[in-house]
Formats: sequence, C-alpha cells, structure tokens
Amino acid sequence: MDERSDDAGYVPQPPQAPTAPQAPPPAEGPAPPRRRGSGAGAGVWLIIIGVVILAAQFIPGVAWWNAWPLIVVVAGVVHAFTPGDEGWGVHRLFDGLVTVSWGLVFLAITTGYVGFDVMWSILRLWPVLLIAIGFDLLGKALHMSWVRVLGSLAIIAALAFAVTTAGGYLQMESGSLFSGTLSSEPVRDVTEASVAVDIAAGALDVSKGKDLVSVTGETSMGTPELLVDREGTGASIDVRVPEPKGIVTDPRGSRVHVALSDSVLWDANISSGVSQANLDLTGLAVGSIAYKTGVGECRLRLGVVPDSVERATATVEAGVSSCTVLVPKGVEARVKSESGLAGHTVSGDFEPQGDRTWETPGYASAEAQGTPVWDIIIKTGIGAVTVDTY
Repeated sequence: MDERSDDAGYVPQPPQAPTAPQAPPPAEGPAPPRRRGSGAGAGVWLIIIGVVILAAQFIPGVAWWNAWPLIVVVAGVVHAFTPGDEGWGVHRLFDGLVTVSWGLVFLAITTGYVGFDVMWSILRLWPVLLIAIGFDLLGKALHMSWVRVLGSLAIIAALAFAVTTAGGYLQMESGSLFSGTLSSEPVRDVTEASVAVDIAAGALDVSKGKDLVSVTGETSMGTPELLVDREGTGASIDVRVPEPKGIVTDPRGSRVHVALSDSVLWDANISSGVSQANLDLTGLAVGSIAYKTGVGECRLRLGVVPDSVERATATVEAGVSSCTVLVPKGVEARVKSESGLAGHTVSGDFEPQGDRTWETPGYASAEAQGTPVWDIIIKTGIGAVTVDTY
C-alpha cells in the first residue's frame, strides 16, 4: 500500500505513457535544379535574330526581312527536339518538321526562288489539312504515334508539291477560253464613276484608256463579266473574272487588262485572291483607290491628285505580298504602314515621321492650306513594302 494513501486529499494518478520521441528534422540536401527551359529558349531566339541581322549586313542583296523565315525554321527545330506537356514522341518530331517546312516555303518566297503565287497552290490544297487533322484525331484515339505522323507527312508532301510545281501550269476542268475585248459604250456625259474589279487569280493591269471602260486579255477561266450602270453624269461599273475550277498552280497563265477613261473622276475598288497587279494610274483622275489581295505582288503607280479632290486616298491591303508604291515628284503625300512581318524600304522624297509613317517635306503645309495631297495606307501581313518617288 502507498504510504501517502492516508494523507488527506491525496488522489492517486494513473501512470502516464512515455512520450514518443520526435522525428529528427529532414536532412537538408541540395536544392532542386532550376528549370532552364526559358533561358535556353531566349538564348536560341537571340542567336537566330543575331544571325539574321548579321547576314543582312554582310551578304549583298540580302535584307533582314528576306531572312526572317529562319525564325520559323528555328522554332520548328526547337519544337521537334524538346518535350511538350505529353512528353516527347515521334509525332512531336514531325510536328516540328511541318513548322520547318513552312519556314522554308516563306524563305523561298522572300529570297525570290519562288513567286508569291506559290501560295495559290497551297491554298488550293486545303483539303490536305482535313486529312491531317483526321490522322491526328485517329492517332490520339488509338494511342498510336505513327498514325499521327501520317498527318504531318501529308502536310509536308503538300507543301513540297506546291513549291516544286510553282512556275508550271496545271489546269483541270477549266472554264471556257476568253481572248479578246469587252468594251462599254463611249464616255458620253459621265464625269464621275466607281469601278469594282474582282479577279480570283491571275495577272491584272489597270491603266488609262479612251472608252469609259474596256477589258482585254486572255484567260482560260471563262469570259469576264462587264456590267455598266449609268445614272445621269455618274456610272457604276463591275468587272468580274470567274473563279478557276480545279487546280491552277500558275495563275500567271491568265492576264486581264482594264482600261479606264482619262476624262472621268474615279473611285476604284480592286480585289483579288492570288495575283500580280500592275496598277498604273498615271494620267487618270483618281479620288480613291483600294486594292485588296490575299497573296500577290502589287505595283501601284499613282498620278497627280485631281484639282477637284482635296485629299486622295490609296489603300493597299494584303496577306502575303510584295508591294511597291510610286508617287510622282512634287506631289505631297503621306505613307502610313500598318503591316505585320513586313520590311520597309522608303526612299525618294519621303522623310520618316516615326510610328511607321513617312511624309514628303511639304505635306503638313499642303494639308493645312487645303492643297491636294495623297494619303496612302499599307496593310500587309507578311512581305516587303517599297515606297519611292518618280
């Protein structure tokens, strides 16, 4: 018996379990390695940009915008040999090769080995994209990388076919052959007119003539349509060249020439899919001209601004294009570029104003005094822009 059991107020306590020993703190090891992917990527981009700029400085005839597709090529190489969210697989290698192929196509265009019209061949092969997407979905569903690779191979083969056949002429199920002239009635009392020219593919020339409008040329895409709607001293004119059927890998096989009267004030709206346009407005009275194309080469030669027009406007909008704009000496003009990946060569009387804007020396004073001026806006996605005076 406990000797303290007789003490007043004493209550015996149950025995306590021993306290568990605390776990030792985890040993401090080396810090986890830092991810270096972002730094490596930045290094690759700096290297390729430096190479492009260096090549532009030391290789005669090469400008940096001619070599910019190398950035796309490098991006494809990086994609091909680095793992993604799903890790690395053979399909990722071929996805990168598709990007490399696109970069090489653009490089061939910017360096002049093939013309911009090669994009027409690529656009006409758009069903290959559906095939590639189908293979990709099927491969994911079956968990077979080699099936997904077939889609990439289809795109690469389509690009190779488009480039190798550029400059040749292949036509299937074409429209009827047109070779001749479509002329409207004489000018008569028309003093102002609007003209809309729509050509899906081919070469287009616009210049001055004596009739109100005339269309000549040779095309195997069907007979062009010429619609003239007169109302008093005004007129509305539509010129439409039918869209080709089948595959046309060289739209230069079609050439249409539109002549406009030099005694009429014109508002012109010209649109094309894939074309080579030579728009010579010398000797024409033009209040406004808008040219829009998907892929092509454009040469726009402006004339003197009519006395009846205070501000004449010219707008060039293109997806992939090489565009040249010429302004007569002594005519005040401003050029504003809203282009994306496009190089600019602006010379002659133009002076830089910042924010991709150039003006002739007397533009500001002419605008303030109400003297006729040209306002030129150029919007291209990819390509080269040249502006000069003549």
